[in-house]
Amino acid sequence: MPSLLILLIVLSGTFTMLLLFYMMLGLGPYLSPYLANGQSYKEFRSRCSFDADKSYWPDWVSSLPDVMNISSLSIPGTHDTMTYTIANSTLQCQNWDLKTQIYAGIRYIDIRARVKNNILTTYHGDEPTGITFERILLTIYDWLDTYPREWIIMRLKEEGEPIGHNNMTFQEVFEDTFNNYYFIKERAKKHWFAYNTSMPIPSVAQLRGRILFLQDFPSTPPWKYGIEWNGPQMMLQDEWIVKDVDHLDDKWKAIEEHFDVTNFRPNNNRHLYAS
Repeated sequence: MPSLLILLIVLSGTFTMLLLFYMMLGLGPYLSPYLANGQSYKEFRSRCSFDADKSYWPDWVSSLPDVMNISSLSIPGTHDTMTYTIANSTLQCQNWDLKTQIYAGIRYIDIRARVKNNILTTYHGDEPTGITFERILLTIYDWLDTYPREWIIMRLKEEGEPIGHNNMTFQEVFEDTFNNYYFIKERAKKHWFAYNTSMPIPSVAQLRGRILFLQDFPSTPPWKYGIEWNGPQMMLQDEWIVKDVDHLDDKWKAIEEHFDVTNFRPNNNRHLYAS
């Protein structure tokens, strides 16, 4: 069993999914004509699954010992978490909404946002999901208020240049969301994990009830809001291009090799391993 945080990106043809902690989310309603069971897509069978709604683990973190470091855990998560609304099969990576994913046990989410008319809205490339960053935060806050011993890790990536009419940068809109949005600002004080680069990776207890950001966007000063996504604390395996569905096992092999690497690295709370 891996001893460090693993973010497992799995590609099924043109669809991308993410496994952490032996779990997999995938594609669903839009693919229903092709799905014979939870492990097949267009008659191709793999270790991917499409039935996260069958899992119900809304509070599994609650039972973990406070003293554990999150870097000692294998954490379930999804890639391009918000793409369940996208009809384009090349860009849709998930088939379940954020609440379903979280209640299934997902504790790492991958959020790709762009500034559009001074609002952070999630995208995959140039394809909008129609879901704002504010809506994502409210979904998480509602869950954390119900299960205050839980937490979530969020990669937040700037997914391209601003669109529409804007007079704020990505960083400014990010801060504006927390400081000035009526339904966010008071709750953010409770659920924000205030990370700085001098801090160690947090323990389970330190993170309870909060969101830890993996920052994948520029800011002044740098890495003001969370752990640098492509920085020295992150060990990434990101072979995200798979030739076709028949080569899906190539990605699984890369993931398994990354698991093996983590087993031989010291568990010293210095790194998060992402695959």
